[in-house]
Amino acid sequence: MLIAKYLGLYFFGIYGFTTLALQYINYTNFGIYYSYQVIFSNEKQISAIQQKKLTAAALWSLLSVSLLIVSASILIFSFKSLNFFEKYNFGGLGPLIIAIGILVHFNNLYITIFRLYGKVKAINIYSLIPPVLQLIAILLFREELLLWAIVLALLISNVIGLIMFVSYSPVKGALCLIPAIDLVMQLFRRGFFLLCYTLSFYGIIITARTLVGYFYSIEDFALFNFSNSISQAIFLLLGSLNYLFYPKLINVISHKTDSTELIDFIERIRKLYLTLTLLIVFVSLLAMPVLFFYLPNYYKASLSLQLLMLGQLLIDNSYGYSTLLVQRGKENLLTGIACFAAGLVAILSVIFHHFHLPFESVALAVVIAVLVYNFLVIYYGNKLTQQFSSFFSLLKYIYKIELFAPVLFYIFLSFLIKGTYLVISLTIGLYLILNYKDLKNIIKDCFKMLNNEEILILRK
Repeated sequence: MLIAKYLGLYFFGIYGFTTLALQYINYTNFGIYYSYQVIFSNEKQISAIQQKKLTAAALWSLLSVSLLIVSASILIFSFKSLNFFEKYNFGGLGPLIIAIGILVHFNNLYITIFRLYGKVKAINIYSLIPPVLQLIAILLFREELLLWAIVLALLISNVIGLIMFVSYSPVKGALCLIPAIDLVMQLFRRGFFLLCYTLSFYGIIITARTLVGYFYSIEDFALFNFSNSISQAIFLLLGSLNYLFYPKLINVISHKTDSTELIDFIERIRKLYLTLTLLIVFVSLLAMPVLFFYLPNYYKASLSLQLLMLGQLLIDNSYGYSTLLVQRGKENLLTGIACFAAGLVAILSVIFHHFHLPFESVALAVVIAVLVYNFLVIYYGNKLTQQFSSFFSLLKYIYKIELFAPVLFYIFLSFLIKGTYLVISLTIGLYLILNYKDLKNIIKDCFKMLNNEEILILRK
């Protein structure tokens, strides 16, 4: 929020493009650390030597990917005809962004390793370094100088992070081993589909951001990027919980053979995640008037922000089933669904732009695509669990009245009442009435998790 305020609308648009470039570089990892954690989590017993070999294969794979990134970048910046970045004055920042992207690859792998061993303190320290350095930059600089300072802060923080992770890694000396080709191939093969699955909502969003950046002005791109940044910040807590518990979730699902137990477990996880998501969305809506009072230049981002939050809510509706499909080796199916949804965003966005609709129409395209993605994931997940035999009962289950009635209620009241706080307050009241019991149970479950550190650890 401070970055948006002190960069100004134009330079925040440039900043948004640098983060978009970083996202694209991030997706060149071929899903290596995603496959690393799934292979590690699925193994009932894995020896120290096997852990070391798997880690060596992952590190050497990332080194080869890094060389490809550097080579491709030199090629792109060498030919004017291949340089698509002139609109955003990307030439000067490009080398720094590439260096950051490569460092992030290695840091993400080490984060995965530390998380699998339950060593979350180092991860927490690393996650604090970038915001601290960026805060210093915000206090000292403004506009274009602030943009450069923020990028340098990201570079320095990732260098510090990598040094820290290598120094305290629970798996020592992995780079000294010659990588096993079969493990490298396994990491790439499974990782590619896991990467495409992990893109899911983010892949849909990155498609939307790219199209807004291409079709619309830098200022419009800044507004869309602002909406996306706030939406992601709102869901940071849920994202952190997912990041911590995902390996454990894979591990638990892989050991549940009884169909009834599996259905009960998935339903419990999905209900917990979706109920918390709704609560976060409605509470966040209360803060929106304050947000735009503080940042009046970004008020036009209000509608796109609400639409992107709705999209996040819909994607979280499939939580549990997407994990089940991954555990059952259906990453290729999820890849197909995610690619279809991203393609739908592209097609709808091009159509909307053809009719000269504003940039918010791209956010609407995201919501439509996510609706399709959400339904298909649960539909194919249900084929594995055999929980529902009829289409109507499945549809009723996907869009439960207790959870989606407040959403429809909010949309309906927004057209009738102009008072934002009144609409949100009434919506939260309805939500609490319908979900009181579930919220009570979720609070109990959260306290159990907080009092049980062992829940995070797969290997000691």
